[in-house]
This record gives sequence, structure tokens and C-alpha cells, in this order.
Amino acid sequence: GDDALHLASQHVYVLATDYSKGMIRKARKKCSSNTTVPRGCQPTFKKLDLRDSHCDVSLEPIHKFAGAYCNFGGLNNLSPEDIGHLANELSELIYPGGKVVLVVMGRFCLFETLYYLWKCNFKRAFRRLKRSQNAGTAARVAPNTKKQTVYFYSPGFMEKTFTDTSQFCVIRKRAIGLTLPPSLWSRSSSKKMHPSLLSFLSWVDSMMSGYWPFFYFGDHFLIEFKRL
Repeated sequence: GDDALHLASQHVYVLATDYSKGMIRKARKKCSSNTTVPRGCQPTFKKLDLRDSHCDVSLEPIHKFAGAYCNFGGLNNLSPEDIGHLANELSELIYPGGKVVLVVMGRFCLFETLYYLWKCNFKRAFRRLKRSQNAGTAARVAPNTKKQTVYFYSPGFMEKTFTDTSQFCVIRKRAIGLTLPPSLWSRSSSKKMHPSLLSFLSWVDSMMSGYWPFFYFGDHFLIEFKRL
């Protein structure tokens, strides 16, 4: 809901979707108590399962959008076939010149791999690479939750899938969490690092994450497309 509220506060009309009814309820509650969104610009929330090939992401009377945004691993529960279907759907829904910005968990996280190698946990060090992109792996996305099938994708795969529609071109790729502690680290672990070291790692991250091959090595990667 935070992303939707931020965009809405900038006078952007937002259709926010999620598979979970619970998340939709929380987002609506957060929106109702927010005072930064101008009147008439409140986001619309809709339950949506992108794994359903017959899902309808349009909203009457609006059938086209200026852009689409998916944050931090929202697409990693989709199979490669689902990703291809999504690319085709978005090519119909986005106006020419519109942007699609995706943040996806990658197939290789340098920081994560080095951390687990240091811990001599070789299985987890290469857990993202142990299967092909077409075969998901069972994982818990949060403590005390059921395991879900997760697919780890490379920037190259996402680029090929979207550009194969002949409706998108890539305009930006960058790593998210290249040299900074990845999402597996708790806040307490990150706080143990010296502030000067964190500042240096943040500087290195900002300088290198947008260049090949470094955008392949982050905890996540951001890839931005333009609708042709």
C-alpha cells in the first residue's frame, strides 16, 4: 500500500492489486487513514491472481494505463509461462510510451553467496542456482508461513520475455542490494556493521549496480521497459 499511496499523493491514478485478500484489507485501511492523498485521487484496490490466465486487470471505465509497477519479488511466484502471459497482457494495457518497472529476485546474489560460504553453508550459498528458471523451488517467504513455489529469474530472461512481444524495449537495468546486506539479514545484523562501512558499501552499490555484469549480482534487480 505504501507505493500506491505515494503515487496517489503525486496525483497519479492507481489501481493497486494483490493476490491476498488480507493485504487488500490492510492497504484499504492504511489508505482510509492517510491524509496526504488529495481528494479524488485515492487508490483503487483489487484482488488479482496473475497466475490465472483469464485474469482481468482492467477497470471500468479505464482500459489503458500510463505504466505498471511491481515491487520486490511480486513476480517470483509466477512461472515462466505466467511471466510470458503477463508480458502480453501488459502490451495491451499500457499506452505507447508508457513504462513498466519490475523489481525481481535474481538468480545470483553475490552478498548472499559470500555470506553463506563464510558460514560454510554451501547448500544455501547456491540455492538460487540449484534449479533452472523453469523449475521453481519451495521456500518460505516469511517466518511461520507455508512454503510456496518461488522462481528466481535473471535480467536476461525478463528482457527476452518482454521484448519477444515486439511491444517493449529495455531502457534500464540495475541491481538492488549489490553490495548492501540482502533481505535475508535481520536489522540487528545490519546494525552490527560499522556505519562507515555501510556508507562505503552504499556508495559502491550506487556507483556499480547499473552496469554489466553487476546488475546480475544483486539480491533483486530492477528492470524498466518502455512500451513501443
